[in-house]
Amino acid sequence: MIKGRFKSFEFWDGAIFGSFLATVGALIIVALNDLSMLEKYQTIIGAIIASSMALAGARWAYKGIQEQISKTESLNTEARLKEFIAARSVLPLALSELYEYSSELLRFGLRGLAAIENNDRDQEFQYPQLPNATIEVIQTCIRFGPPETITELGKLVSMIQFSDARGKGFKRDLEGERHEFDNAHHILGPYNAHHLTTTAALLSAEINRWFEYSRFKNENCPPSATLDDCHTSLRYVGIREENYAEVFENVKWSFPDDQWPDRYRDNAE
Repeated sequence: MIKGRFKSFEFWDGAIFGSFLATVGALIIVALNDLSMLEKYQTIIGAIIASSMALAGARWAYKGIQEQISKTESLNTEARLKEFIAARSVLPLALSELYEYSSELLRFGLRGLAAIENNDRDQEFQYPQLPNATIEVIQTCIRFGPPETITELGKLVSMIQFSDARGKGFKRDLEGERHEFDNAHHILGPYNAHHLTTTAALLSAEINRWFEYSRFKNENCPPSATLDDCHTSLRYVGIREENYAEVFENVKWSFPDDQWPDRYRDNAE
C-alpha cells in the first residue's frame, strides 16, 4: 500500500509542492535576518513562488479533470445498469417466445419425419418463424450485463441461430422430397429430421434454464441444462419415450455418458 502511494501522481505533487514552500520559507527567514540577501535572491525567490503557484494550479486542474472523469464513469455505469435492467425485465417474455419457437421446431421435425416415412410428399409444412426481436433483448443483456453471464448468453444466441439454420435446411429437404424423391433423399431426410429434433430439444432445455435468472430470482449464471431437462422439453410438446424411443436415444447421446442419470447408464451397461 505504501509502495502504491509512492507511485501515485498526487503523492509526488504534494511532496514537490511542500518542498517549494519549505524553500520559500527558508529564504524568507534568511532575508529577514539580512535584507541584502533578499535583494540578492529576489529573482530566485520570485521564480520559486511562481513555480509553486503554477504547480498548485496544475494540481487543482488535475484534480478537477479526475473528478470529471470519475463523474462521467459513474454516469456511464448508471446508464449501462439501466439498459441492462430494462432488457432483463422483458427477458421472461423473450424466453417464452423462444421456448414456443423451439417447441414448434420440435413438432416441425416430427411432422417432417412422419411425412418422409409415410412417403407423404404433397402436404405443405409451415415452418415456425424465429422471433428476431427476442434475440435483440438477449444481445442487450450481453452488451450491458455482468461478465459472469455474457458468455453463456452468447452461447444461447449462437444455439438459436444454429437451430434455425438446421430447421430451414430440413425444410429444404422436405421440399426436395416432393419433387426429387429418390434413395439419397430418403436416407438423408430421416437423418436430418432426427438431428433437428435433437437440436430443438437441446435448445428448449437451454432456454428453460434462464427463466429463474430472468425473473431476478438468481443473480448467478444458471447451471447447464441436463439430459433430464432435454427429455422434459420433449414431453412438454407431447413426445413420449414409448412412442419416440429413437428421439430420446439421440438426445441421450448428445451428452457424455458420465452425465447420464443412473437409469440410462445401467441400461447401457
